[in-house]
Amino acid sequence: MIDKDRDQVGTHVIVIGIGRYPYLLNGDAPPQERFEFPGGMGQLTSSPRSALKIAEWFANSHKHPAKPLRTLELLISGVPNTFTTPPGQVTHVEAATLQNIKNAVNRWYDYGDHHEENLLVFYFCGHGVSTGAEQSLLARILEQQSAHPSSTP
Repeated sequence: MIDKDRDQVGTHVIVIGIGRYPYLLNGDAPPQERFEFPGGMGQLTSSPRSALKIAEWFANSHKHPAKPLRTLELLISGVPNTFTTPPGQVTHVEAATLQNIKNAVNRWYDYGDHHEENLLVFYFCGHGVSTGAEQSLLARILEQQSAHPSSTP
């Protein structure tokens, strides 16, 4: 999305906003494939919009004198699906699928690993679960698998 002198010291940002969860309440997966007990979790409308606003702020307003913005990755599930980069170029936003998230995080990590002075920013807006010290961020749950818990390996 934004890639400016990525090998130089700077700020590398990944922004993920997930609002569409096919297997949760009101999802678009067939009803028989949705989670039977989703814990009250359903579709989110603010997550993609919040992610877009954060990405816009980094693209237009981030002003760290020693660590300018070098890379920005934006992934969204739900609307909106376009992003306007400075100086006004409209680009398509990558879908926040599990594979796309993995690929983007690997790139983000590699870019950040070039210099120990780099600043890495990870922003996620969507559902998450926690069981004590264990915490997970939820992408599109169980992509390409049945959503029924008894059918997962």
